[in-house]
Amino acid sequence: MKQIHHFGLRFKLTVISSLILVVCFSLLSSVLIGTQKTYLHRNLDREVKSLVSLSTQPTIDVFQLYKDSGELQIDKQINYVKSLGNFVQDISIIDVDGNTLYSQNKNIPPVTKEQAGTFATIYQNDSNGLVQTVVDPVIEQNGVHRYAMVYSINSAEISRQITRQTLLFILFCTIGLLASIVASVLAINTFIILPIRVLGRDTAKISSGDYDYQIPIIGHDEISVLAQSVNDMSKVLKSDIVDLKKADEMKSEFLRIASHNLRTPLTTVEGYLDLLESEDPAIRKTAVEGIRSGARRLSGFAEDILIVSQLNSGEHVVSSTKPVELSGFVNRVMKDFVPEATMKKIRVIIDAPEQSRRSPISLPYLRIALWNILDNALKFTSTREDSEGLITVKLSESAKEALISISDNGPGIASDELPGLFTKFHRGTETEHYNFEGEGIGLYVAKMILQKHSGTIDVDSVLGHGSTFTIHLPLIPKEIKWQYDDDRIDKEV
Repeated sequence: MKQIHHFGLRFKLTVISSLILVVCFSLLSSVLIGTQKTYLHRNLDREVKSLVSLSTQPTIDVFQLYKDSGELQIDKQINYVKSLGNFVQDISIIDVDGNTLYSQNKNIPPVTKEQAGTFATIYQNDSNGLVQTVVDPVIEQNGVHRYAMVYSINSAEISRQITRQTLLFILFCTIGLLASIVASVLAINTFIILPIRVLGRDTAKISSGDYDYQIPIIGHDEISVLAQSVNDMSKVLKSDIVDLKKADEMKSEFLRIASHNLRTPLTTVEGYLDLLESEDPAIRKTAVEGIRSGARRLSGFAEDILIVSQLNSGEHVVSSTKPVELSGFVNRVMKDFVPEATMKKIRVIIDAPEQSRRSPISLPYLRIALWNILDNALKFTSTREDSEGLITVKLSESAKEALISISDNGPGIASDELPGLFTKFHRGTETEHYNFEGEGIGLYVAKMILQKHSGTIDVDSVLGHGSTFTIHLPLIPKEIKWQYDDDRIDKEV
């Protein structure tokens, strides 16, 4: 395959600028040459007219005075007139019939009878538009027209001047054109090619992986704008690469955590399945509760993964809400949670009023959020071996919002861990010591769901003294009355 050679940017710009300069200089030289030619023509016309108007009558007077006594004085007068303008080649005197009465040159230009007898001055031009012959009638004071002066004009000098001026203009324009081309090439190299080369060199440095390098911005032209765009792009690329590395690390961590969270409940379920073969009702009951707990954990894990996927894809996980009395809602959730805590020998205290105001919530999703926080408290509290495990759930109200607090007496959370607590796949560094189970997305899912409910969550924790998670949910104003079947909570929660 033949290699295709492309013309470089310098070559293209040089050719384009040279063509523009050639066209401009050609037009300029044409205009200047035409202007100079017109000026010389007009100047010759003015000189001829002036000479004719000033010399015809005096010459005729001399001719009439000395025509019978000799031509010496007439020759003297003619030579004097010719000396006034070096363009005059010959002067002849004719009568109105066209007959030559006087001439120093026998080869005078032919003049017709009509031209000789005219009362207006006749100017005849050659092929170049220059005056060649002038026939000037002589009108005497009594109005008699007997003579005419014929001037033969030599325009060779004017033609030579025009040729000389044309050559000079062409020479100067050629020199100017060459100088302009050289200057344009230097300007293109200095102000366009060189900055582009520098930009290309710096861009290659960035493309090689040095995303911290920033191209120096000089000036405010298009190249500087391009350089700034490359700098911005490198920053975005660096940020994207960092995010990709974090995502890759999170993916690896998630796969490790997910495999652990799937293997542990399945192993537990498998162990309890063997106990189902026992004939002891107490053992079988324990096995059923263990299997139920493992299934619930797997179900919760699957729900969290699904919700994370929906959040990442931009789906609306909370499509509709209903006004729900929060006290009943919290009690129904705790009804399922307490047995699981009891199995792990964790005591649960519930502090909620019998009746509370309503909040617009989506029951299934808010249950997931609350359960994830409870499960987090259960997981950390269950690791304490030096004291009784205790989880306290409290529901309270302020003027505009409801507060659901979940407190535990677990190991607490270090202050430097708090900023990343509600991010995806975050698991505290203390997990290496306590070996906590969990995929690291429960609190993230809880926070996202609460934000969809126009709510928030915060945490207060002290190392060695446990943690308190507080959910803030908006309340419906007291003056608004709702009719809603609270018995449906049993079915939907």
